[in-house]
Amino acid sequence: MDTIQKYAKAIVALIGSVLTAGVFVLPVEAQPWVGLGLAVLTAAATYQVPNKGAPTDALVQGDGLAAGDDAPKHLAD
Repeated sequence: MDTIQKYAKAIVALIGSVLTAGVFVLPVEAQPWVGLGLAVLTAAATYQVPNKGAPTDALVQGDGLAAGDDAPKHLAD
């Protein structure tokens, strides 16, 4: 289950893009509107899936991510 959560955002975006690409099998009159609708729904669904947070031990002093750091750790040496 952790693997699915790790890739959930990519899976949702992939399903949405495949459905959007499948619009070409619809009648010509409906293609633009259904394609637009699916593209908007894909963006909204991808936005709704939360990002999996980075482990808290990944943030160390001097890596440029902590408050007060002026330069990334590899540039400070």
